[in-house]
Amino acid sequence: ELERIILATEQHALQRSLGGITAAAVMSRDVQFASPDTTLEQAWKMLAGHHLKTLPVLEHGRLVGIVSLSDLVGPAMARGRFSWRGLFRRPSTRMAQVMSRQVVSVGSEYPLDRLLPLLGEHGLHCLPVLDDGRLVGVITQTDLIAGLKRHLLNAATQRSDQRVPAL
Repeated sequence: ELERIILATEQHALQRSLGGITAAAVMSRDVQFASPDTTLEQAWKMLAGHHLKTLPVLEHGRLVGIVSLSDLVGPAMARGRFSWRGLFRRPSTRMAQVMSRQVVSVGSEYPLDRLLPLLGEHGLHCLPVLDDGRLVGVITQTDLIAGLKRHLLNAATQRSDQRVPAL
């Protein structure tokens, strides 16, 4: 019982300290995405060209899956015959065949204190942000860290502005 009370107190303190910061404040809005028909080679070029580790997969503007680097190379490595040349020689492989269909996503008003466990403890590396079922952004661990840094710097600046200057 005491442990539950302590955890609830810590959660409340975190909510107060992050004061209304939402997913919209930390998400990346310039989102690269694939379709279920995108080929393996096309997806790889998008990932490498934009220095990404995951791509949301959209069909008719709706999120239907997500594909990561490990989704692209995992099956080939599991067979023990991995080679980049061999991987791209299979032009018929499409994102629909390798994407993860169960995707954890959040809304743009989702509070930052609830994002922390998803991207930290649950091991997710990319959270699509949806509004009315439409992809409006993504949040990576890097986005979250940058958002926390901005918040801490703003809080420090506000505190220093409120100090009375020494005489």
